[in-house]
Amino acid sequence: MDFKSPAARTKVTLIWQEFQGGGLALLQRYEPQLAAAGRWLLNLSAGLMVAVLEIFAGIIVAAMIHASRIRVVGFVSAIAERIVGPRGLVLLNAGGKSHQGRCDRVIGTALLEGVLSWIGFAVAGVPGAIVLAAVTFFLAIIQIGPLLVWLPVAI
Repeated sequence: MDFKSPAARTKVTLIWQEFQGGGLALLQRYEPQLAAAGRWLLNLSAGLMVAVLEIFAGIIVAAMIHASRIRVVGFVSAIAERIVGPRGLVLLNAGGKSHQGRCDRVIGTALLEGVLSWIGFAVAGVPGAIVLAAVTFFLAIIQIGPLLVWLPVAI
């Protein structure tokens, strides 16, 4: 619709005046759809709130484990020695090094994706490039991938 033409402006003006004059009737006409949309939005926000609480709980548990890491390592080492025998500590250290290397690679890859995304968004003139790059970094860290950011930007 070309809003520069007088006919289009007249049509938009009439629709706006109808909404102003009978806005309540218009809302009542679409009440079932608005109620369904409201329930959907409420369910979505409740789900997001639960997810945020789970993240905070995970951070608190990780902080507690990190604060008492010497006791936790001793406890896990004792379990490993009891299950595997004298080689339990060797296997536990090998697993720890493997896990650390995997974490380093995931974080490094996510950082590279975030920086390259930021450069690409900035070159393309996308508004909010740094925020989109930060979201790309976060999605790469949690192993979802950057397509949730890249596709809408590309479209």
